[in-house]
Amino acid sequence: MYITILTITISSVFFLSNKKGFHYTAPGAIELVSLCYFSLLCIIGLVKKRYYYLSLPLVIISVPNAINDIFPGHVMGPPWEINSSVFSFITHIEIYLAIGIFRYWNFSENEKDTLPYAFFISSLLAALAIFKFIEYIDTETIGYYTYGLYQIRYILLIIPIAYLFNPNRDFRPFFIGLVAASLLLVVESFITTQLHYGSLSGRLSSGNFATNVYGNMLAALFVFIAYAGNKLFSSAYYNLMIASVAILLFISLILTETRASLISIFPAILLIALYKNSYNKSFTYIALFIAFIISTYFIYLSIQYLIYNEVISDSYVYQESTSSLHSRFILWSITTNIILDNLILGIGNGVWNYIKYDYGSPFEVLLDPHNDYLMIFASYGIIGLISTFYIYIYPTYKSFTSINKYSTLGSLVSVFIVPLSISAISNANSSKHQLFALLLFLVIVWYKYRNTILTRRT
Repeated sequence: MYITILTITISSVFFLSNKKGFHYTAPGAIELVSLCYFSLLCIIGLVKKRYYYLSLPLVIISVPNAINDIFPGHVMGPPWEINSSVFSFITHIEIYLAIGIFRYWNFSENEKDTLPYAFFISSLLAALAIFKFIEYIDTETIGYYTYGLYQIRYILLIIPIAYLFNPNRDFRPFFIGLVAASLLLVVESFITTQLHYGSLSGRLSSGNFATNVYGNMLAALFVFIAYAGNKLFSSAYYNLMIASVAILLFISLILTETRASLISIFPAILLIALYKNSYNKSFTYIALFIAFIISTYFIYLSIQYLIYNEVISDSYVYQESTSSLHSRFILWSITTNIILDNLILGIGNGVWNYIKYDYGSPFEVLLDPHNDYLMIFASYGIIGLISTFYIYIYPTYKSFTSINKYSTLGSLVSVFIVPLSISAISNANSSKHQLFALLLFLVIVWYKYRNTILTRRT
């Protein structure tokens, strides 16, 4: 099924090569350096399966997205848009995933466990992709839809990679790789911010993840690394290193000035407190405080939304403190209308930014719906609605209702998923293909291995 979708993509490249929106430039120094770094990680990953999972988070998070400029791509919105960008038809992440499957997949053994489930998911996604491709083939939308097929290709590749994963053998190398990737990500963001603003006085941003999604990523990484590191290693040396990286992540999170990211860490802290069985008066106060913070935030959102609905269309005057929120209300309203017009099959990933003008968007800039639930629903219709339940809602629900005293893989991974399920309300996290890949991998691992008990290592 992956080959089918890949064939559609490659065929479209030739079809679109003379069309408006197609883009290709010769690689420069940054692209070539990124390619060398990526090649090194691929070589490491080919040596041994444990090393493959060690390199996986480094490939996803730390390899500069500039590497994908060596491939032809398509603009992500109309050319006149401010900050118009290009997304490649093939990415380095799917190349690494494909390498892992060809190197480590045993078709005679692994196929028995994954075939029924994988075949159903693959067939469903392939059918949806083909149907929408045929629908868009003679329209200007085809280029946007084709580059957006990367999500379906990622799903088809990540399912077997997650099934190859051995929790007791591969999770620690994966975690160490994630810690190293997080450190490199923070360094990259300081360099990017310095180059962009000429100083570090602006909001901390990443070249790979921009600002808001970067903040959401940092929040999830911070609580995950701080908690999982303590559970996985008993060595004081390891714990000191991990704690140092976690503190750096938290400082960087604050410097992004992303409100939703800061809010999202509170449910994760509550979950960690539950896992630690802190059923005492102090825990009660902490839980009440966290509930108050979250409730206040959503009450604030509701009040602002009511103000927006009542006043914005007449004579509302934007204020700097609320303009970001009101912009989101406009985007959410646009996305809701798109959903209602494309309820069953959606519009396809990558298309939203192009057709938002058909629904009255006043923003002539590259954007996303700023809500992951709405974005996935708009992209894939009913399938997208079900997907958000299984990606965000169900793991979060089970995390808070299945507390036990053991350090299961599920309890560790949940601490990463829960913050993203909260920040997804105000940001489209999956719009960044790197975070989409990492989240999807960990969600599948959570479903398959969540009851696996992990032991600490000295």
